[in-house]
Amino acid sequence: MKRKIFPAVIAILLLNGCQYIVTQQDLAVLRGRINILESRVKNLEDETETLRGLTKSEVSETKKSLIEEVESLRKSNLVLLSKIDEMRQEIQSLRNRVEVLAQKVNSSGEKDEIEELKKEVAQLSLTVEKLGKTVENLGVGATKGTEIIGATWKGPRDAYYDAMSDFKKGNYKIAKLKFEKLIQKYPHSKYVVNAHFWIGECYFKNGDYINALDKYYLIIEKYPRSEKAPAAFLKAGISIYRLGEKKKAKLFFKEVIKRYPRTEYAKKARVWLKKIGK
Repeated sequence: MKRKIFPAVIAILLLNGCQYIVTQQDLAVLRGRINILESRVKNLEDETETLRGLTKSEVSETKKSLIEEVESLRKSNLVLLSKIDEMRQEIQSLRNRVEVLAQKVNSSGEKDEIEELKKEVAQLSLTVEKLGKTVENLGVGATKGTEIIGATWKGPRDAYYDAMSDFKKGNYKIAKLKFEKLIQKYPHSKYVVNAHFWIGECYFKNGDYINALDKYYLIIEKYPRSEKAPAAFLKAGISIYRLGEKKKAKLFFKEVIKRYPRTEYAKKARVWLKKIGK
């Protein structure tokens, strides 16, 4: 998995700021994002099986009250459904990207590779939809749980600070759900980019560096001029380092210094380079 994911992530350093033509790096970026999604789908399949087991075992338990059982399952359902919605959005983004590349390719080899990418994205979409139906069939008040988040928000600013409050308290799972709800409820808000970044931070805090990297990568690619781009570059490097890819992490730290030389992120990047060893 590492061989597929990280070269694709690094390819984005070559894409930003360049005239857009179809290259092997373009295709590698798409394959990288597909590989990340495949990893996330596998994790979701495991979590779904766990939830299915919880449904059977907790019903038979007599030590817990019915209310406690339902609330526990509702929270698990909510987390899974939120992840599935996020994947649906990512798959649509991938599908759009593939279509753009399809219009630019010239050689037959590139066309064949584009067609293969289309098939992989379609298969991912089917898998995610099946997972969504499985989780929805488990029921246990998932819809009510979704409606509860954000019910008292007065606007995107209120939503953002509510989610940040949970993040600062260390309630990363709850904070992640709230940031995701913010993006869903206020998609054109100025807080959306920050929300994506803090979702990545929630993953990072829980040691889920693959999914954290996916969010940092999204900001680097989609919002390269945002105020969170320098932090995303730095945290992408740290995530890759934590995943054991020191040489590839160095590329990101050097890019931070190159792009943002007089910032706190450049200082931190130099510390990391010194730690790794130039």
